[in-house]
Amino acid sequence: MEQPAQRAVTGAAGTVLSGALAGRRGRIAVSRWSYLIAIGAVAGVVFVPGPALFCFAALTSVSLSVPFSLQATLGQDYLPSRVGESHHAA
Repeated sequence: MEQPAQRAVTGAAGTVLSGALAGRRGRIAVSRWSYLIAIGAVAGVVFVPGPALFCFAALTSVSLSVPFSLQATLGQDYLPSRVGESHHAA
C-alpha cells in the first residue's frame, strides 16, 4: 500500500512531531492520543475508497511512529531505577 519512500518520510515526520508535542503535553499523553488517532486512521484505510485512502495510510504511519521514540525514552527513564525487579518474582 505505502511506498518505502513515503513510509520513511511519514516515519520521520512522526518522530519529529513526537518530540515537539511531548515537550508541550508530556510523553504519556502524546502516546495515548497518537494511539487513539491511529484507530481512526486505520479505520479510514479499511473503509475509505479511492485516493483518500493514501491520506489515511500516511496518517496511520505518522500516528504509529509518534509513540515509538516516546516509549523508548520512557523505558530508559523507568527501567534503570528498577533494575532486577523482574528477578524477585516468587
